[in-house]
Formats: sequence, C-alpha cells, structure tokens
Amino acid sequence: WGASFGGGDSDSVQISLIGVTAIAANPYAFVAINGSNKAIAWGYGPLGGDSGFVNTNNVKSISSTFGAFAALKLDGTVVAWGDPSFGGTAPVLNNIVKIVPDGYAFAAINTTGGVVAWGNTGYGGLIDPPTQALLVNISNIESTEVAFAAINTTGGVVTWGDAPYGGD
Repeated sequence: WGASFGGGDSDSVQISLIGVTAIAANPYAFVAINGSNKAIAWGYGPLGGDSGFVNTNNVKSISSTFGAFAALKLDGTVVAWGDPSFGGTAPVLNNIVKIVPDGYAFAAINTTGGVVAWGNTGYGGLIDPPTQALLVNISNIESTEVAFAAINTTGGVVTWGDAPYGGD
C-alpha cells in the first residue's frame, strides 16, 4: 500500500514474493529476498526499484542508501543498482563479508579485514590513499548519514566521508 512510485504497489512482483526471508527499503523502493535467495525489487526504478539488469540470484543480504541497493551474494561477491551517485554501481568485489551503507555510499569489509567504498565521493564513497592505508584488520564499520567509522582488531578507529559530520 502507498504511492506506487515509492514501492506501494507490489502487484507486479507478488508471485516472486513467496517465502520472503528479508526485506530492505530506501525512500523510493523495496527489495525482498525470496525463499530461493533471489532479490526482487519494486518501486521507483531509477532509485533502486528496478534490479532487472543485474543478477540478483544467490543473495545473502541487502543494504540500501537513499537511492540505491547493494546485494551481498552467498559467494562473497556484490551487485548494486539504482542511481550511481548513491552507490548504484559497484566495483567488482570478491570475498566480501559485510556491507554498510550511509545515505549516499556503501562500504564493504572483505575477508582479510580490508575496506572498499563506492558511491557519492563527498559522503564516503571515496577513501583517500592515507586513510585507505589505515583501513587494515577492520572488524566493523558504522555510519552516519554522510560518513563512516571503522574499528580495527586492536581497537583503533578510522573515519572518512563528510568531515563536519564525523568523517574527519
């Protein structure tokens, strides 16, 4: 229910929404993972409501920014869709264990504790080389609307993103 441009009309995807195990949303769209581990999106297409051009099979979890979604697949790869300025285009990623969104970008931790980010470069989607060098042995990441903070296995914290809002 609700406005169809914001995902309020799921009639076109109801057959695929059987055995749903997880659901994610942004202000304009929804994504559900069905019992076959397929991610099904609906809502406003340009901001994540259309995942038809990426392979959304074998999905483990979904994360969302204000205008995009990223799916972590069972094999540790990632696919993203939606507006590229919100992270809707992911780099080729392998061995990912966790994805964390802020409002405009995504950050991902890989199996070796390294971090990669994509999305809006001013809000955490770009990690400068000095900061990237510090992002080793990362165990967790949290975010504000426009910045990220990562904790490493020795208790150190590294931040990036919009400086006045936690990124410095």
